[in-house]
Amino acid sequence: RIGGDLYAVQETPFGLRAIVGDVVGKGMRAVPAVSAVLGAFREAAESAPDLGVLAQRLNHALERDCHADEEGAECCTTALLAEFPPGGGTVTLLS
Repeated sequence: RIGGDLYAVQETPFGLRAIVGDVVGKGMRAVPAVSAVLGAFREAAESAPDLGVLAQRLNHALERDCHADEEGAECCTTALLAEFPPGGGTVTLLS
C-alpha cells in the first residue's frame, strides 16, 4: 500500500538536515507530490543556506511538478524541516 507519508535525512555542509511530512491523499494520487518533495529535498538540502530557503525550494518543486488531478484534488504537503548543526548546538525546526 502506498501512503502519503514522507521522510528523509541528509548530511550537508550545514549539518544533518531532515524532513518529515505528509501529502494530501494516498495511494497513487500521493506519488507525484512525495516524489517532488523528496527529490527537491535531496537536491536543495546540500546548498540552501538556511531552512527558510530550503522550504521555498521545496514549495517551488511541488508547484512545478505536481498538479491537481482530474478530480480537482490539489497537491499539498505539510512538513517539518530540522537542522542539527555539526558538533552540536541549537537544533533549528521549521514547519
